[in-house]
Amino acid sequence: MKIVKWLRDGDGLSCDGINTSEGLLECAGNALDNACAYDIMGEVLFLADDGRYYVGTVEFMICEANPTYVKDVLDNPEEE
Repeated sequence: MKIVKWLRDGDGLSCDGINTSEGLLECAGNALDNACAYDIMGEVLFLADDGRYYVGTVEFMICEANPTYVKDVLDNPEEE
């Protein structure tokens, strides 16, 4: 999807010139790599009762914003 307007771009994301969700995901992935995201949780691997192995990961996701949160940001743009 296209990004029309940035309201906040987080901490550590250099999003200058990024105008698509694909670009944002790539930028966030690079930021996680540079921040050694692996070190946040360490190695997580387990066997579950369904017989499958699972890993725990740290990730960046794009989700629809809660309208109350959007209103708060628009009402208080200086708070980052």
